[in-house]
Amino acid sequence: MSARSNFLCSLLSATVALPSVSARAQVKTIRAPVSPSATITKAELLVSGRVTTVTGEPVIHAQVQVDIGAGPNPVRTLETNLKGEFETDYSLDRASSRGRTLNAVAMKTGYAEAFEAADLASVGDAWKVDLVMRDAEEKPEQLPLAQLISLLSARFQVPLPGNVSLAAESAGSLRAALQLLVKGDPAGAAPILAQVVHHEPDCVECRTLLGLAMLGRGSWSSAVREFNQAVAGSASETSSPPRAEPFLILGVIEDWRKDLQKAADFLLQALKANPQDPLALQELGRCLVFQRSWAEADKYLAQAIKAGAPAEAHLLRARALLSQGIAQEAQAEMTTYLGGRNARDLPVGIRGIWSEMVERLEWESNERPKSLVEQPLAELVKALPELKGLEPGADAQEFPNILRKVGEGVDLFFHGFPNTSSLEQIREERLQRKGKVTQSLDQQFQYLCLAPPERSGLGFVEYRTERSGLLAGPRGLEEGFMLTAGFASASLPFHPVYQSDAAFRYLGRQVVDGHETFVIAYAQRPEAARLTGAFRVNDASVSTLSQGLAWIDQDSYQIIRMRTDLLSPFPKVGLERETTEIHFGRVRFKEISAEL
Repeated sequence: MSARSNFLCSLLSATVALPSVSARAQVKTIRAPVSPSATITKAELLVSGRVTTVTGEPVIHAQVQVDIGAGPNPVRTLETNLKGEFETDYSLDRASSRGRTLNAVAMKTGYAEAFEAADLASVGDAWKVDLVMRDAEEKPEQLPLAQLISLLSARFQVPLPGNVSLAAESAGSLRAALQLLVKGDPAGAAPILAQVVHHEPDCVECRTLLGLAMLGRGSWSSAVREFNQAVAGSASETSSPPRAEPFLILGVIEDWRKDLQKAADFLLQALKANPQDPLALQELGRCLVFQRSWAEADKYLAQAIKAGAPAEAHLLRARALLSQGIAQEAQAEMTTYLGGRNARDLPVGIRGIWSEMVERLEWESNERPKSLVEQPLAELVKALPELKGLEPGADAQEFPNILRKVGEGVDLFFHGFPNTSSLEQIREERLQRKGKVTQSLDQQFQYLCLAPPERSGLGFVEYRTERSGLLAGPRGLEEGFMLTAGFASASLPFHPVYQSDAAFRYLGRQVVDGHETFVIAYAQRPEAARLTGAFRVNDASVSTLSQGLAWIDQDSYQIIRMRTDLLSPFPKVGLERETTEIHFGRVRFKEISAEL
């Protein structure tokens, strides 16, 4: 009995102990706190943008390399579409992305690389980037970027003038960055200058130099922002006079963009800050040359030369003088610009401008035959069979209005012109002195007329291609045949933009091809013409100018017929005469609701 009781007591003791066992099991369900470093926060980042030229036209099929710095697949290569756009998105770990820098580089053959960067923290969940690509070969008539950076960097020294004081560390960094700029290393100078501006945000000179470095490395959008902030800072600074450089650089950029009015406004502000700034005077003179304000351009360029402007100011002034008909002074400026060098040793682009000016100087110096605008009407009617039946007009007082309406029609023609492909059939004949055909050549091409992107320019590019689409070169040159081009653009001298380049004369009225027409003669002015042709034979070439007749429909003011001739012969290349006759007719397209 006693033994049984002991067993029951032991069993009861075990039963009583069970709750404590259960309590220990519940403790296992309590989770330990997780370290903050183990938390993963995912976020989306959209990277998008557009690649354009300096003048704002889209760059299609450009390669854009986007680099977010870390993570899976951080570097991606994209291709721009027909609008120059690109887009991609990333999934990011925000915690591990702190302090990360985003980069985008645009690349395409024929262009300098464009580069932009941003801090991830500053862009949020979307980075929209504008990449601006400049031509790899700069236009000879514009100020080169490297020269702009070199000339302006040399103006800055540490310590900075006036009341500008920098911390010792910033001054040392600025000095190091200036050395890199002078050595032609803007990409190396840019990050150093960015740190200086971070610590010295009110330093106008520091921002200006940062903008120059950014321009040099291809970060145009960022550079323009820095220049605008420098302009704002310079305007708000009351303790020292404003710096001319930010205004000057923005003026040059607008000149590169072909916005001449904006360029002139910025350059005038630069001269307000420093009336004797030689580069600002030169660039305003350049801008006025492009605007064809010859006398004003001459004035500013003369001041620029006196103030110590670069040698190019002499070439620009020669152009302004020549366009005013002041040939002797123009010759002197051209000689000064050459400075004893051989013209053949000039850079290729400048050599082309030089050759054109030499030809114009020869045109001015040599006696030329009277143009169609200058010859007596009786002589014209006798010499040109096309004028048979001309009724000399008494509408001379209405002529300015006629010319204006013709110009409006030509402007509408070019701005509404679609890309076209036409079948061109050509027959070339070699004639004896008496007009007998001794040899002939038949050719057939697809003639393409392609309008400029986004209608940013006048006219269009004309190509001849084979049926395969490959560009076609002229045949028969060895046998003495010649082939001309540019027929579709023949009416450009009547465009409002180019009318000032030529002299016009109202001849009268005539019935032509069933139309009652006004007849107008024109002749390009050598000192002012921008539309020039080219004639090449072997290794020799000359620039050509034209004169001609146009028959204008009296109701629509559209040109229905043209005849063009050389303004003067070129004996040195054996070119005595070139005559072109063009008949304009309405063309309807099957696929689209448009007509020409």
